[in-house]
Amino acid sequence: MMVAAFILGYALPQPGVYLILAFDIVFAGAWAPLTLGLFWKKANTPAALASLFIGSGLRLLMFFVIPPDLAGLDTMIPPPISFAIFIGVALATQKKYPGEQRHGVVDYVPPEEDIVKGDDLKGYVTPTGGKVA
Repeated sequence: MMVAAFILGYALPQPGVYLILAFDIVFAGAWAPLTLGLFWKKANTPAALASLFIGSGLRLLMFFVIPPDLAGLDTMIPPPISFAIFIGVALATQKKYPGEQRHGVVDYVPPEEDIVKGDDLKGYVTPTGGKVA
């Protein structure tokens, strides 16, 4: 991979373009897993990996395929495709990788009186069912 980067940098010496490309690759690949992984209960690992690899790969491919007069499309097309792939794979793999059971968020807000007394964790129950001190 590093050799390919050196060859590309030698053939097309445009460091500013490569900086934009690096941001776009991360944006296209990671935006869907980060957003949906935090806020959608059906999000799961296969969906995140598929979205990450396909979104990033598509953005890199479009860098070489899209003509310069259509610049900007190569940045705008991969993220929605990455979102669609994330949702499709997550829904298709729910039986084997159920998202809600794997990515539940524990919300515990102790009563104010317990915080003042220093007993803020007395009513907390861990996700495995155990009590804390």
